[in-house]
Amino acid sequence: MSLNGNCDEKNYNNEVDRSLLALICEPFRQFLSMLRNFVCCNTQNSDLIDGRISHTWRRLRNQIQNAFGGRRRNSRSPQHYLVNSYPRLRLAPINIEREYDMNNEHRGIAVIFNHENFEYETFQSQRQGTHFDLDRLRETLQKLDFDVREFTDLRRDAIMKNLKKVASMNHKNNDCLLIVILTHGELGKIFSRDEAYDFNIIPKFFTDENCPSLKGKPKLFFVQSCRGEKRDFGVKMQSTSHVRLKRQSMGTYEEIDVTTFNNYHPHYIEEMVHNPPNHADFLIVRSTMTNYVSFRNPRTGSWFIQDLCNELDKNAYEMDILRLLTIVNYNISLRESDPGSHKQILCISSMLTKLLTFHPKRKL
Repeated sequence: MSLNGNCDEKNYNNEVDRSLLALICEPFRQFLSMLRNFVCCNTQNSDLIDGRISHTWRRLRNQIQNAFGGRRRNSRSPQHYLVNSYPRLRLAPINIEREYDMNNEHRGIAVIFNHENFEYETFQSQRQGTHFDLDRLRETLQKLDFDVREFTDLRRDAIMKNLKKVASMNHKNNDCLLIVILTHGELGKIFSRDEAYDFNIIPKFFTDENCPSLKGKPKLFFVQSCRGEKRDFGVKMQSTSHVRLKRQSMGTYEEIDVTTFNNYHPHYIEEMVHNPPNHADFLIVRSTMTNYVSFRNPRTGSWFIQDLCNELDKNAYEMDILRLLTIVNYNISLRESDPGSHKQILCISSMLTKLLTFHPKRKL
């Protein structure tokens, strides 16, 4: 009776072990199967990749065995076949063809359109503190070897003229193009010194058709402006480990890059759906979501630009831009305005087709 009881218990434990092991391994099986189907046609450097895959599976198998108490399994057991039955995968190598070429002679041009003062007819207030963003951008982008060109308080026609001039240049020996706009905004519009206009006009200057020398090169756009009048109050977390960022208001209230004037100029409030350009190699980062305000501190600058420059200073040489922007987004999400505890989150539209990292330039 005791012998039968031990056998039943042993069989039960084996069944539980097999079930748990299958539960652990099945997600890996599904993932690697999809990965194999995706890269099965590429066999370059297959031996090196296969070696890494084998090493990874050995580590996984050891971790699974440790999770089951370090017990040795029979080499012919179901667990053995479950862990070791994957065919050798031939994965596509991660090589320079999967990254944008950032080893050209020049990094490229960085254009900053900074707007602090506006004409009376626009009903827009002065953007106090924007010079902090301008100074910080200049310092950060020059460290990354950009040719920084600044324009302040331009009218719409002057902005379009300068964009057309940049688009007509030969960017063959440049890595990329970067444009930053610091201004007021509302739903579907951003402001120049004298009027509101549609932001989507700007990327069209640099399509493959209009700027052939930038074909296949990343074109980056960063816009600090409001996109509406809504405020995000966030959601209170019940976790006791909730982290709250120390306010940097220095005794002042954060301002927003929007002015309410719906009752005065309804033609400025034309609602437009934001359609990113239908072309490759564009990255458009807006400081806030559609319909929402964006915050700027008169004594420290805007949340978006300051956090963006912080991360570029620390990680631009090693981290690809999308991963870096995710960290920026997280840092912004920790901020709170005072008063009201309003929140903010970025809106990132990526049409990039490769990884983008600002590798350091070789000094001649």
